[in-house]
Amino acid sequence: ASCLFGQEKAIEEISKSLWYLTTVKREKPYVIMLYGNSSLGKTELVRMISRNFFGGKCLEKHLSMFKNSNYSEYFFGDSPNRKSLGFDLLERESNLIFFELDKCPEYFFSAFYTLFDNTLFKDATYDVNVSGIVIILTSNYQTEDEMKKQLGLPIFYRIDKMIHFDDFKSDTIYAIVKN
Repeated sequence: ASCLFGQEKAIEEISKSLWYLTTVKREKPYVIMLYGNSSLGKTELVRMISRNFFGGKCLEKHLSMFKNSNYSEYFFGDSPNRKSLGFDLLERESNLIFFELDKCPEYFFSAFYTLFDNTLFKDATYDVNVSGIVIILTSNYQTEDEMKKQLGLPIFYRIDKMIHFDDFKSDTIYAIVKN
């Protein structure tokens, strides 16, 4: 992880999770939340995992772009051959799913209940087998308490692993600048 500075603990924790997943037969998706201030390497870590474990393939969605209810067709499906989460999951090239969760409107969370809890994701058009997928969420929440408040307990308790990204210490900043 030469391009990821100051996050040894986070790297160790996500490594444990990936190792765990190689040792169990898990049906429903495994959900990991990477959280902490912005620009600490959360997205970069997801991209490294994609490169090293999933052949560089990953379904990536930045949910801050989904600002209003017009996007509900995407989450809940609308009609065949239209872009939807179900369609994207069906067409995915690997079992790594990456959602940047910040500022995602709450009314889309019910789609996550379906996705996080089941081996089959259904929307209005598609039924997609999602067993064995790894879902990595990123957010700029500072604490698990803030996350509980913002996401709500139903989503919070569906997340299998929480990994905090620490703010950079001065020696880390020095190493980044030197690099």
